[in-house]
Amino acid sequence: MCGTTQPVDTNLLVQVCAVRSKNLENVESAVIVRNNRSGMYGTEVAAALYEEYSGYVLARSTCPNSGVAPNSWSVCFGTVREDGYPVYVGSSGVNGKNTYGSPDV
Repeated sequence: MCGTTQPVDTNLLVQVCAVRSKNLENVESAVIVRNNRSGMYGTEVAAALYEEYSGYVLARSTCPNSGVAPNSWSVCFGTVREDGYPVYVGSSGVNGKNTYGSPDV
C-alpha cells in the first residue's frame, strides 16, 4: 500500500510504500522516485518499516546515492522480513528530506 505522491525537489516526486507478499507472510518497504527532470539526478533513500500494533521497527533500509535517469523511475526496496501483522513505513527520506510514510498493509 502506497502513500500519496509528494514532491521532494523541483521535478522530483516520491511515493512511499509498505509491500506484502502474495502469501501474506513477508513484508518490505519500497520508496519510488520519479525524476521528471531533463538530466540525471542523484538520490539517497532511507526508510523504516514498523509493526503497527507494537510500534517495533522491523527493518531500517537505505539505498546509497545513485543517479536516477532523466524522465524515469527508480525504486529502493527494503529488507524483506517475515511478519503477519499489519506494517507501515513510518519514517523515510530522500536526500535528507523527510517524506510522508505509507498506510498499513
